[in-house]
Amino acid sequence: MDRSEELKLKQMLDDRDDRLLKSLEILLHRGINAAMVDAGVVKSHILKQEAYNRYGRRNIDKWINEGYLRQIKKGDKKSSRCYIAIVELEQCVSRFNHPALVQGKIRTRRTKTSVAYPQS
Repeated sequence: MDRSEELKLKQMLDDRDDRLLKSLEILLHRGINAAMVDAGVVKSHILKQEAYNRYGRRNIDKWINEGYLRQIKKGDKKSSRCYIAIVELEQCVSRFNHPALVQGKIRTRRTKTSVAYPQS
């Protein structure tokens, strides 16, 4: 085996190790969240509107239409609030590599900033 083949094999092994570590990190994160939900430390569901704010309306609606997320409606009225399970939502975020997961932060709603002009 020559030097270039050794380097190529080493790179392939490093890439595989990186993917394995990322998978273990995701599984650990899911396990911790599931345990916290079971213990009652964090909520098990969030409002659909909050999911829209975090991950974008288009993503949430797409994941619901494709069957990856289920929305839970509490009440029979048309105006009843819809909820989404946090565990399912995090699975979608990690499965589709959403930027909020990659960057390690949650998307925030953009607000208009007001500018104060000096009085003349």
